[in-house]
Amino acid sequence: MRRCGRARTTPSCVAGQLSLTVPQTQGTAQQEVAFVSIRNSGSACHVMALSTLTVVQAGKPVRSIRGNPAREKISGTIRHGMTTLFDAGWSNWCGNRRAFRARATFGPETASGPYPSPVCLSSASVSRRQPVRYPLQSPPVAAP
Repeated sequence: MRRCGRARTTPSCVAGQLSLTVPQTQGTAQQEVAFVSIRNSGSACHVMALSTLTVVQAGKPVRSIRGNPAREKISGTIRHGMTTLFDAGWSNWCGNRRAFRARATFGPETASGPYPSPVCLSSASVSRRQPVRYPLQSPPVAAP
């Protein structure tokens, strides 16, 4: 049977279906990048939530980094499995090198992991965060 002009709706995600993973990091020549991802243990679902990524030291946000925390409003369909929501590059750290952590949130969930500091490019410039959001999949639509 054909559904003319009717789009299938994707159900909302339910409690326990999505879990935040520990932020993964990757270094480049000039910055350190942390990735915020979630795992969907169920079928595709629609989500609307705020997600953040914060550089912390000694349990507190590092205020001297411009754009810290990085914030993204997430709205769309999350397919089964792992989905990267966004990443945030951190560049030009000329301060102390004590241990840093990347603390991610997604709705009520929080996860954190080690976050290496980037190289100092210029003590005359500020340290900054630059988020990059990844597109979520569009919900499936019934064929006309």
